[in-house]
Amino acid sequence: MLANNTSVADPALLEPLICALVGQRDRVPAEHLAVRIEQALLLSGLSDNADSAQTAAVSDETAREILRALIANDQIARAQDLADAWGSARPELVTHQYVAELIRGLGRTGKHAQALELFTDYQQLDQNEITLEMLCAVLEVYTGAGDYAEAISVGKRIRRLVSADPQRLPSRDTFNCLLSAYCHATQPGEAMRVLEEMRRYRVHADSDTYTILVLAMSALRSLEGLKLIAALANVDYNLAARESDQDYSPPLVLDTDYYNALIEAYGRMAEPMLALQVWEVMRFRGVRPNHLTATLLMDTCGWCERVHWDEDMKPQLVFVNHEVPDDYVYTGAKLLYYHFLGSALQQLQQAGLEFSLANYQHMIETLLRGAFLDDVVTMLIGRYEEPEETAMWIRRTYDARFDQVNPLIRDWVKRTTPPATEGGKEISGHAVTRFMTDYLPPIPLCKETVATTYGAVEVLRGKFVSEDDPRVEVQLAYRSKGLVFAILDLHEERLDRFLAAKRPDLLPDDRRQRMQAAEQAECAQ
Repeated sequence: MLANNTSVADPALLEPLICALVGQRDRVPAEHLAVRIEQALLLSGLSDNADSAQTAAVSDETAREILRALIANDQIARAQDLADAWGSARPELVTHQYVAELIRGLGRTGKHAQALELFTDYQQLDQNEITLEMLCAVLEVYTGAGDYAEAISVGKRIRRLVSADPQRLPSRDTFNCLLSAYCHATQPGEAMRVLEEMRRYRVHADSDTYTILVLAMSALRSLEGLKLIAALANVDYNLAARESDQDYSPPLVLDTDYYNALIEAYGRMAEPMLALQVWEVMRFRGVRPNHLTATLLMDTCGWCERVHWDEDMKPQLVFVNHEVPDDYVYTGAKLLYYHFLGSALQQLQQAGLEFSLANYQHMIETLLRGAFLDDVVTMLIGRYEEPEETAMWIRRTYDARFDQVNPLIRDWVKRTTPPATEGGKEISGHAVTRFMTDYLPPIPLCKETVATTYGAVEVLRGKFVSEDDPRVEVQLAYRSKGLVFAILDLHEERLDRFLAAKRPDLLPDDRRQRMQAAEQAECAQ
């Protein structure tokens, strides 16, 4: 009992309490929501048997709130069982909105066939009551199932209903699903018309909207379409709310996924400078990077992707530019971009990102794309070597580079270069390492990074052996084949010796066997 002779069982108090428990479901963790649902069922007097629906004092709307909470908590089967149990005593309990939410819940949990079967059964029972809410739910299920043709078919029905009655609008999530369906079906023109309709009906786009479109333009390799999407996103981002217009949207919040998609898209189109500009905008707007951001920036700085044009890209498709030179298949990695790498990695750390092991492995691969094995090995084991050892390997690296120079130039340098300045770090060529090690954490020395180093070396060496095109060696590393092989052989030997002496547990078996075979051959001689 409470004050003024009121009871907790009083519906005037009970129903608001139950709605408070199961309301605002998106803000409650799943495990907490499950506990709240049990408390709401206990307070309402509803249970698994049909009699409880007659004796419970709560209204149908409160009972529906509990069912919606069960669906939001992915307790789909239990929500169906309770609805069946309560429906006999409360025939008006199950509404079109509830069925639509149940279809969405089944689709969200991956039970697409069951969701579509439920829609079919409901459609056969009452064909005239297929509402906009239900069509939107079915659209989301088809999109989640990857059946984009059916999703587009349902989407056309939705667009006709909205055109006839603009006061009844789907949610932004529904529009995003329709955009995704058109983009996956390679219909960018229709996707842009859907975006136009969203703006006309004042359904404000979110970060997911523009991420979907950026990924679509990236798949089509359409630089013009990508720039258009980025421009529209920037317009929405810079649009401030006006006090005189209560319906006006707040500025668009573009999240990390959007910027990652944009960086990757510009990289795919061989526009690394535009990709780096996106990173600068991301920093300026205070968007927190993640590990994928780090991976994409490494790709941007050390690799301008191989641009392959898909066979199914037909000239009549919107936004696709086919005026590409025949030899524009590989853009290579200009050494200039490697100098952005250290700065980008430092900025990532300043933004609070702690590199993952996968990031360090990707860093190794990125540097080895430019044949910088000497830099990789220095960053991997240089801090464990004695100063004399490091100096010796620097000297040998310089000699390896010097031996590849034109003999006439080499003789002239030997005659004109004083011995005091001929060796040492100042001419060792470790520009990338010197630039990065001032603020870059050392690469962890572990099995994963060692395996990545050896594996990437084999891939790099295979590129030179297997490719017949003489341009490959220039495009791959901007170094001669002889110099690349000399650097690879030298610093593989350096890594082998270090691991055999100080970390034998990290030395791969094949490398150990190779070293033993070389020693036996040397002894036999």
